[in-house]
Amino acid sequence: MLERFLSKDNLNRAYVKVMRNKGAGGIDKMTTDELLGYLREHREALLVSVRNGNYKSQPVRRVEIPVYSNLKVPHQSH
Repeated sequence: MLERFLSKDNLNRAYVKVMRNKGAGGIDKMTTDELLGYLREHREALLVSVRNGNYKSQPVRRVEIPVYSNLKVPHQSH
């Protein structure tokens, strides 16, 4: 299952989806424009750390989405 998740095709589909949806930068302040270069440079190290169980994701950034007039509902942004 992990190898299917980490397959080149699956990772490419995920990247295209993030770009198509104009994904917001995360807590690390990396923009989607910077993502491709970062992934190209660090791809192997990222894959090895996930396979070995060493990968630690960064915390998600909380964003409040306004609902109705003044009521706000917390939403986790990735």
